[in-house]
Amino acid sequence: MASWANFTEQVFSEEAFVEGISQRLVEDSRKQNQEFHPKVFIRTFESAVEEVTKLRKSMLRRIADLEDTAGAADSARRKRLAELNGVFEEVYSAFDGLENRISAIGNTAVRIGEQLEVINKQKAKATEARDVIVYFLEMQSGDNRRLESLRQSGPDGEYQVAIISRRLSAIAKEIDAPGTEKTRANIERYCEELEKTMLDSFDNAYRSGDVKGMAYCAKTLYDFNGGSSCVQAYVNQHEFFIDRAKVELAADGNTNLEEGLTKLFTDIEETIKREWEVMCVVFPNAAAVMQQFIGRVYAQSAQSYIETMLENAERDSKHAYLRGLASAHSMSRKLVKTLRFDDIRRSGASFVSSSSIINTLERCHEDLFIPYTKEDRYLQRELKFLLELYDKELSTFTAYYNLRKQQGRAHVLLTTLRDVQSVASSQLLSLSIPGLSAGSKDSPEAGKPAAEELLSLDISVQIITAHAEAIARCVELTKPSDLPRHILALFKGVVDNLGRRYVEGAIDMVLEDLSLTDSKSEPAVRHLTAVKVANQIMQLLQLHSQNFVVPFVNAAPTLHREMVLHKNGFFADMEDKINKLLGKQTDVAINWMSSVLGKQKKNEYKPKEDVMSSGITSLVTPTCVSLEVFLRRVAAECPKSLEGENLNSFLRQIGTSLHSLLLDHLKKFSVNSMGGLFLTKDLATYQEAIATFKQPVLDEKFELLRQIGNLFVVRPENLRTVIGEGYLGKIDRELLVPYVNCRADVSTLGHWW
Repeated sequence: MASWANFTEQVFSEEAFVEGISQRLVEDSRKQNQEFHPKVFIRTFESAVEEVTKLRKSMLRRIADLEDTAGAADSARRKRLAELNGVFEEVYSAFDGLENRISAIGNTAVRIGEQLEVINKQKAKATEARDVIVYFLEMQSGDNRRLESLRQSGPDGEYQVAIISRRLSAIAKEIDAPGTEKTRANIERYCEELEKTMLDSFDNAYRSGDVKGMAYCAKTLYDFNGGSSCVQAYVNQHEFFIDRAKVELAADGNTNLEEGLTKLFTDIEETIKREWEVMCVVFPNAAAVMQQFIGRVYAQSAQSYIETMLENAERDSKHAYLRGLASAHSMSRKLVKTLRFDDIRRSGASFVSSSSIINTLERCHEDLFIPYTKEDRYLQRELKFLLELYDKELSTFTAYYNLRKQQGRAHVLLTTLRDVQSVASSQLLSLSIPGLSAGSKDSPEAGKPAAEELLSLDISVQIITAHAEAIARCVELTKPSDLPRHILALFKGVVDNLGRRYVEGAIDMVLEDLSLTDSKSEPAVRHLTAVKVANQIMQLLQLHSQNFVVPFVNAAPTLHREMVLHKNGFFADMEDKINKLLGKQTDVAINWMSSVLGKQKKNEYKPKEDVMSSGITSLVTPTCVSLEVFLRRVAAECPKSLEGENLNSFLRQIGTSLHSLLLDHLKKFSVNSMGGLFLTKDLATYQEAIATFKQPVLDEKFELLRQIGNLFVVRPENLRTVIGEGYLGKIDRELLVPYVNCRADVSTLGHWW
């Protein structure tokens, strides 16, 4: 039957419960071999239901009893918690009261302690005042035995005597009652003796290397009277100032400038670092002592050395003076930069102390060079040096230029380069022209004007290099606010001298030479060398301005604009004059070619029939030979002096002009069959010479000219065919009539023409 055991299993199964109830009935039925009777099962199940119902009611009663018991326990717990909460609040309240009482007692104790401290200070002050009054009264009578006794008691006693003496001295200065003069004198005398004794002790400790003894004396004197005398003694007897050899190195003039400056500032750097370590241990006011030490180093050692060095350098040259000044400024600036974040900060000094020392270094650095840089003094020296440099480098050119002006062009045309150098040696400086020797009597250029040869790229490079060095010095020595203005002044100088005076002056002289060239003489193309060198110098000057000038004047728009206008004005003028020079060179060549063609004999293209038997070995006329030699020389030499579009334009202009001259020239001669051979040979020679120009447009023009020459040698029956072919077929027939009319047999052409 049903019991609690059936329902207390972990897994309850309804099927297993039913089977358990009916199992016995099933087994009995099987044993008796009876048929199935449901009533037996129904009675059993009804009985099981009744038992389950009783179990359920019993369980409900038990649950109700447990709930009642749990409710009662919960009420009892809540009541207990309430009681405990009240107890804890009472404990907290008791602790709060205790804390308040303790705080009140502590505040009272603090106030009592403060009052005791005040009373103690007042007592100490009263005691000290009493002692000071007693010492003052004793000093009034000249009795200092008590002070001496305290002083002899040891370092602490000596320190107390110093403090007392300081107070006695202050009181003596403030009291102005009758009869106190003697007391004041006694106190001053005693203070002087005390200070002297302490200084002697400091000196002995310094000489023996007793850092602790030095620190004791320095602290005592610092509290006694500020310690200035102690600091002064320390600085004055420092070996860096006693050793005068450090300053005298530059006086003998044998020491290398850079080496001397490097040694000086290296010694200064090492001394400052080393002494800072000592000062931090010895002096209470180490930063102030270091400031005074640095001031002395710069005012005595550095200034004396630099003054002596610059005096010796200036006796040597202005360039040496400027180099020395820039080197000294650079090394001094590097010293300040090195010390800014070096051992001074790592030694334990505060940021304020280190900052004050760096400020002192920077101020001393600036003060050291003010005499050399203020009011544009440096700029004026630099400009003066550069002007002398320009005069020196351009002396040969200037001598030749002045000679032309003084003696006139007619005489200068006969002046050789050797003569020009002789003038330069006697009037200015002895300089040689690159590529020539002053003593060469067999120079191939003798008797020729030397204007174009005086333009030297080497001299220009030397000037630009010196100017770049001057800009570097200017950047080093000039304040940032003044730098753009100073750089502009230097740049204007190089443009005016290297550009206007040298390059433009040379081009002007070449133009003058070309304007006076005799058209009867074969023109020289050496003048074009001036164009090449002038272009190179202008490119060098442009590159120099971009790399060394523009970066420093960009910050000042007005000055940058002024610089650009100044430079571009020179470049524009030079471009105009170079174009004029090329134009004049072209005109000279055209005039000479026209003159040569004008001298050709009228019968050279109409020789006698027996001319070949008279010993003629060449079909090229003398006129053509002269022009061919000139054209080939132009083709060979012009690329050495011109390049790019300048070269192409010049060659095209020469070729085009010769083409036009020949077109007109052919109309002036009567040509027979034999002369036609001479004519076509001349034209072929011209065409070959022009081909060396390597200008396609000229090749076409002279091919046309050669085909025109064929009109003079072609058989009459073929004349119409020749006119209709090649380049001639593209030309109006009327334009060819003048050339056909120059044929000696023109009257016999008839229907062929």
